[in-house]
Amino acid sequence: MRSSVCETVVERLRRAPRISVVFHWDADGVASAALVLRRLGGRVVGLDVPRIGLYSVDAIPLPRDGSLLLVLDYGLPGRLYDELSSVYSPGLVVIDHHSVEPPQGMTGYCNPVAYGQGSEEDYPANSFLVYRLIGDPGDEHDRVLAALGVAGDLAPYIDAGSDHAGLAAARRLLEGTGVGLGELRRVAELIDSCYRVLDTECLRRAVRVAARNPLGLLGDEQLASAKKLSDELLRTAWEKLEEIRRDKHISVYTLSMDAYITSAIGRRLASNEPGKIIVLVHSIPSQRRGFIYVRSITHRLDGVRNRLRAREVPVAGKTHVLVISYEGNEYGKYLSLLLDAINNEIL
Repeated sequence: MRSSVCETVVERLRRAPRISVVFHWDADGVASAALVLRRLGGRVVGLDVPRIGLYSVDAIPLPRDGSLLLVLDYGLPGRLYDELSSVYSPGLVVIDHHSVEPPQGMTGYCNPVAYGQGSEEDYPANSFLVYRLIGDPGDEHDRVLAALGVAGDLAPYIDAGSDHAGLAAARRLLEGTGVGLGELRRVAELIDSCYRVLDTECLRRAVRVAARNPLGLLGDEQLASAKKLSDELLRTAWEKLEEIRRDKHISVYTLSMDAYITSAIGRRLASNEPGKIIVLVHSIPSQRRGFIYVRSITHRLDGVRNRLRAREVPVAGKTHVLVISYEGNEYGKYLSLLLDAINNEIL
């Protein structure tokens, strides 16, 4: 039944005279949007991202021209898409691969993982799902874009030299293209630099360039400039990082910094310690909020996520990564619940 939902989404996209695309701000979101632009470009009238760092309905920019709204890779729980579909009458469709609860009322929600029809291994990136829905298997650029999202989402595995079924799938996509995962890892890092410096125009440009030639991003001056700024932020963040717990299974770090570099630091830590569970508490002082980022290359975190949701902790993520958003001083409560869930579920 759920596969028919995805077929309905594809049909609505093919029939829509105007489509506004809102995509997640990372490399996978960019690759997904670039695939849509390649295949449906004549009817794509808008490219935008949610407000970087926020996961809410209010963070999604709504079109003013009555176009069909397509949201890619944003990872919101289904109840929030129910809410959005009730207020945006021109129409909403979603393509996602995150492990979240599906919506109850809206139609047009394509996410096999949410409906238990696949796992992260089956859908290692949203671009991989978009490619399977509307991509052309004979088009090398489409295959490279599908693999680009995988290289972005599974970067810690590439950096740590660890295997993953998703990387094997990406290598198969790249056969005969002359492009390797190492090149796409560099492209993904350039794209991710855009959101780290909060440059939304850089992200829109990345979509447009990638739709023409994904490797063209390697020589793009705007993205190179964003990466230079991003690298400076990451160097500063690395110097400010503090370790507050280390044992056989878990390492916990804290970072206080006004920059959206949570996942970049968390991914690097996970790559450096592939056998452990990394917990990064990143506070953003100017906004009185932050994130608890959890990643492990070897440990599955599905059970931890389920335990946290049962305690009404606002957690999102996938099999090997979790993110908890917090306001003010909530991190202490959430960190305690997280460590308790890890101890009970994994250790």
